[in-house]
Amino acid sequence: MKELEEKLPHEQFIRVHKSFIVSLSQIASLNGNALYLKNHPKAEIVIGKVYKPALLDQLKLRMIG
Repeated sequence: MKELEEKLPHEQFIRVHKSFIVSLSQIASLNGNALYLKNHPKAEIVIGKVYKPALLDQLKLRMIG
């Protein structure tokens, strides 16, 4: 998973769990420690504690920039 994460563009993809990498442009919403994607709104992806701060920082940057 680490190798795949390193190959993907960091401005477009982010790791949110030890088993999940998501496209930032496909995130529809966050609810606590879960996120939902635009194309799969009923599928819940759990956000790992280690990955949540980076995810929140990235989403803030997208909202401001």
